[in-house]
Amino acid sequence: NNLLYVGGNRKIQIFSWQSIGILPKHEIPLSDTPKLISYSPSNGSSSTNQNIVLWLSGEYCILDTDSGRLSSSILTSTSSNNSITSYNLFSPVMLPVKSSEIRGPRVLVSNGSKGMLIDVNGKDQNEMMSWDSPPLSVEYCAAFFIAALSNQIQIHDASTLVPIQTFDTSGVCCLATCAIKSATNVLSFVGTLQSVRLLKMIPIKNQVNQLLESQNYENALSLCSIASNEPILLDGVTVSATHERYAFYLFSHGNYESSVNQFIKAKVPISQVIGLFPSILPPNLPFKFMVYSSASGIDSVPRELTGFNLHQAASALTNYLEKVKEEIYEKALKNAEFESSEEVSDAV
Repeated sequence: NNLLYVGGNRKIQIFSWQSIGILPKHEIPLSDTPKLISYSPSNGSSSTNQNIVLWLSGEYCILDTDSGRLSSSILTSTSSNNSITSYNLFSPVMLPVKSSEIRGPRVLVSNGSKGMLIDVNGKDQNEMMSWDSPPLSVEYCAAFFIAALSNQIQIHDASTLVPIQTFDTSGVCCLATCAIKSATNVLSFVGTLQSVRLLKMIPIKNQVNQLLESQNYENALSLCSIASNEPILLDGVTVSATHERYAFYLFSHGNYESSVNQFIKAKVPISQVIGLFPSILPPNLPFKFMVYSSASGIDSVPRELTGFNLHQAASALTNYLEKVKEEIYEKALKNAEFESSEEVSDAV
């Protein structure tokens, strides 16, 4: 909102950036001098109201810059010493986090090894995360939080806030990230007293393809989910096609119930899914079922089902039809091959 916030001795000064230059707007007195200040990235709202997060007297609080009202403490120091050196020289982290499909704009703050994503507008519940030790620095990188700890680099999934990867390295003193050309090519620079190490993210597309080749479908889908708030990271990977391959894999191994659930997520045409169960289909259905061909190019050959397999398949197909019955009915009504409403009703 073209505002500049400056922390001074027991005060916050607010300036407005206008066409003629930076002009003083107003000043808010505080009980102590703020050590850290952060804003919440804009979510596209045209409102001029702006709440900011302060590290003040050893605790985090939200300041309403219109009224000057301070909220109660959000994440308070567990140490009796309120200085920012109370964590063995680890300064608190305060990081603006832009809006995504998962959540709106947030501010990430830390207290020792604990972190919190704060909604400065107070509309949503604050979310917690943690590190193995207090972080020196944290960066928001694509769909991940990258934290520099004293002896390792720790990476969290930005969607679920759970740790997913660590790199052991001693003597870390700083961390910086940057994107080269696009968000899919992200570099992280880790500084120690002796050297600078470069970490480069393997493109998610490559990781997903490797997982699919090894038939590790659940991890492939999990990785797709991690990157769902940054579609550019998938770089052409189709999530529905991944669900489809997993569905066919499950079907070929006799796991019919899980298979049809994956077919639903993949939005595979209903006639193709039903066509996988010729052993339990009535012979006089009024429309033709196609032999299923998966997006991976692997054709299925419907096999004869008997005994327990037949029972499992029938149960899975029944549950599937129950879940998609509304869609079947709608498609049947629109199908030009049916000559009368009576035939449509029979088909459904």
